[in-house]
Amino acid sequence: MQIVSQIEAVIIDYFLDSDVYEILSEPVSLYRPGEGLPYMDEEEMAESLEEARRALVDGTGGSE
Repeated sequence: MQIVSQIEAVIIDYFLDSDVYEILSEPVSLYRPGEGLPYMDEEEMAESLEEARRALVDGTGGSE
């Protein structure tokens, strides 16, 4: 959970006005492995992180 808190701090500090924030804000706030719905698990978090990575690589995820 500590790494998720660090990810949250980074997206707020550096990506607040970007696609990365939109992609990760909900998964980060709902990440609770093993808790079931409505929370997100490791696999769903990994998918969201990959989506954010693709947005950054494609040039659509940085701060504007």
